[in-house]
Amino acid sequence: MKISLLTKQIYKRELEYNFKDYVVIDLTFGSDTTLYWKERKSGSDANEEITTIHLNDHTTLTGWVEHDKTIVSLFSDFSKGETYGFQYFNNGKIRKLIGTIKPKE
Repeated sequence: MKISLLTKQIYKRELEYNFKDYVVIDLTFGSDTTLYWKERKSGSDANEEITTIHLNDHTTLTGWVEHDKTIVSLFSDFSKGETYGFQYFNNGKIRKLIGTIKPKE
């Protein structure tokens, strides 16, 4: 799914991150250091302090630590509408994240 966004166009825009059989999240990047996410099914949400690396004009690598100490690393390709990442849980388990990105309608 091609969405052709530049990384400078993602801020303060609500995006749907759909991780197929796992979860759908509405995510808004406030800046390179903040984001807000809300899970559609449960309604869980949080404001996160993040770190972002701009790999090029269309891709970022973002990481943060959630309130329960889960570590998230997320690669986002805003040209192709693809996302890949990992969640690292306190119990030592790791979840692979593969999904799509699109602007929320």
